[in-house]
Amino acid sequence: MDDRHKELDALLHGYFEQTLDDESTRRLDEMLRSDPEARQRMRRYATLRSMLMEQFDGMSETPDIIEAERIPVAKLAPADEPISIQRARGGRVRSRYFRYAAAAVLLIAAGVGVWLTHGGGERGTRGVDASEQTVATLLNAEGAEFADAGQSLQPGDAVSRGALHLSDGEAQLMFDSTAVVHLAGPCVFEATGRNAGRLNSGSIDVYVPEAAHGFELGLPDGSRIVDLGTAFRVSVDDGGATLHVTQGRVAWSPAGADADATEIAAGQIVRITGGAVHVPTETVLLEDRFDGGDSPLNGAAPDVRGRKQKWVAGPGFKCDGSIAGVTDGRDTSVASGAASATLAFAPVAGRVYQLDATVAPSPGEGGWIAVGFVEGQSAGVGSRVRFTEPGVVGRAWVIMPDDRPSDPISSKLGRGAEGNFSTKRVSPGMEALADSGAFDVRIVLDTTGGAGHWTAAFFAKRPQDAAYVQVRATTRLLDERITAAGLAISNGRVAGRVARFSLSEKDVSASAVDAGAAK
Repeated sequence: MDDRHKELDALLHGYFEQTLDDESTRRLDEMLRSDPEARQRMRRYATLRSMLMEQFDGMSETPDIIEAERIPVAKLAPADEPISIQRARGGRVRSRYFRYAAAAVLLIAAGVGVWLTHGGGERGTRGVDASEQTVATLLNAEGAEFADAGQSLQPGDAVSRGALHLSDGEAQLMFDSTAVVHLAGPCVFEATGRNAGRLNSGSIDVYVPEAAHGFELGLPDGSRIVDLGTAFRVSVDDGGATLHVTQGRVAWSPAGADADATEIAAGQIVRITGGAVHVPTETVLLEDRFDGGDSPLNGAAPDVRGRKQKWVAGPGFKCDGSIAGVTDGRDTSVASGAASATLAFAPVAGRVYQLDATVAPSPGEGGWIAVGFVEGQSAGVGSRVRFTEPGVVGRAWVIMPDDRPSDPISSKLGRGAEGNFSTKRVSPGMEALADSGAFDVRIVLDTTGGAGHWTAAFFAKRPQDAAYVQVRATTRLLDERITAAGLAISNGRVAGRVARFSLSEKDVSASAVDAGAAK
């Protein structure tokens, strides 16, 4: 890339991020007015930026995420007409999406020379083209340590076909097709083509936009996974591979050109071993149908319990599922009425857990009912037991407000300190959920990635709907200290009902699946 392109890309980055000073704005204006190639490069830059932001919108984010203000880029003049720009006012755009998108902006700032110069070429190409050595670009390398001393990639660097040995940290690759692969060390991943890769060991998350339809992932046993419009996670160990489809569908084919493909849909978790797909046995660990009377829930046993668990609940929770917030009688503040109802639960690595609940908040005054995985238990009331503060702190949970639709359903991840949460509100187009009087909520906790790589995915629907809608994509937990699962209310004015609460487990370890297959 020549110096002029480097300067232009830096100015374009500053323009879209609204960080240019007056002198830099005049310089960019001069370059765009005088050079048709610069104007074309700006269009391609804008297209790539828009594509990345669209692709990453709705994925996980860092704890301080705020929705980015989008700069309109569609009203650019034709390539043969001058463009006149003005310095953006109102301060910098706070485009702090999650780490992938932030890295994507760095990628653009570094200058994707081939893409910006030639428009990205053909998309969606499967397999390996021997004439192409560069097949992807490194988006981010958060704490990445590569085992190969010769691999010292930086965000924006081109990635050639071949194996990446990530010993620690995280790295994200965007293939030329626009498919994105998130590597979590330790991991050995090989880029084999512009829309294809191979996982030899470790865990990856794959996000495939429409432009990259047909992304192909090879596994050590010679089998392959082909995208049918999806997002999925794959973990490879000595015994085989675990596949968890979180969005859309994939097709898995065993080794051999004539082998039939098996389609795996969103929500399914399978173990791939011995050249076949095995569906792990699901075990219900905890379940309560709340068909009791109006006696206190605290101390009551759920209908199904694995280790003689009993509810630890505040006085507002009853055995019939009714919820009526109360205060402690000493403090009249809103927070004093906060309370929780939890069952002891300790996740085990190598398992996938599914938490389901049906909750109906009553119309109220700005409060909420929550359900999720937490650390801590309490039978009292007060500001420190509502999942948002140290007493009973939420690790992966969903809030259902009582003043819908102005404050729609949202998901949260907790790190452990008051207010230190990552929030994702209901996605656009899901207004029907916001208007619903009741929610079926599902949280999938996946511990198969090992310590430091647990993830959660969030789903919701109205009870009358057949299918769940994903509220938040698969997201890495900020803190894995989980000791319970349950419910919480924000204050003493909250009321509502919970009709169902269940926690199930899928053991996808090699020993469990092999034992099941042998029966």
